[in-house]
Amino acid sequence: MKRTAILFLCVLLGAGLAACSKKSTTQKWPPYFKDLGGFTIDSEVPGSEVFFGGQKLGTVPVTLSSNDLMRLGIPNPRVDTNLYLTSDPKGVAVSGINAQGKPERIEFMYLVPEKVRSDYVSFDTQWGTRTKPWGWSADHSFRKYVSARFRSVFGELVENSLSLKMEVIDMSATNGPWKLKAVLTNHSTQVITGFKPAIQVSQSRKIGKNGWESGTPDVVELPKEWASINPGQSLETNLQFSPDGIPGDYDLSMSFFLFKDKTCNTLSGWGYVLAPERKSFTVK
Repeated sequence: MKRTAILFLCVLLGAGLAACSKKSTTQKWPPYFKDLGGFTIDSEVPGSEVFFGGQKLGTVPVTLSSNDLMRLGIPNPRVDTNLYLTSDPKGVAVSGINAQGKPERIEFMYLVPEKVRSDYVSFDTQWGTRTKPWGWSADHSFRKYVSARFRSVFGELVENSLSLKMEVIDMSATNGPWKLKAVLTNHSTQVITGFKPAIQVSQSRKIGKNGWESGTPDVVELPKEWASINPGQSLETNLQFSPDGIPGDYDLSMSFFLFKDKTCNTLSGWGYVLAPERKSFTVK
């Protein structure tokens, strides 16, 4: 299997692809969200306030429709597919190159309630204190974070039509390569067609009591027949995977990616299916 890096693009998030290339992309899995006109900014900390510059937008979850974005003068990443949502140490940002070919970055920030604020990392802005959406504590446990939620019509079609199964063939070699099988099935009554099909094998390493750190994912770009799956059709392929060498407890997972069009932009249409199977392993 060819090992390629995947650029992180939230999604919260989170999660989990923003560009289309062989040295492709990382994206946090985006949670399910049906408002196709805008997006939602949420936090795992109830009562967190969301800000755009010095303007308070509300308490999480804050949903911004297309009209809200237009009123605020914020480019809509669902309409302009050259823009995308990212998370960084300050908040969630609309980033990328706008329709005029100029760099675009507009930041949303949040503030957790005062009663729990001492448990999180704060930073000062010209508008006052804000809370970092992610960071590391002294015991290396992952802090709570803000996530941007979005979902395309194509993404919903892929998720509702396809299923992925991960089968372990052989994991006997201590350092790999291990042998896996991926089986993709179209359960719908329509052909699912897209671009740049790929399978990713991920290895998350447990850190602290509650946290997980994503290891280096392996991504294999699939042949073109995987970009058009007929009703009732199943496709399968065998994969080889080698674990990271860092000692620890890991969780092995597999996912399938498909884009709506050749731009390979997540906001214009990105579908994914996550296999329900998991395989735990330990590197000593």
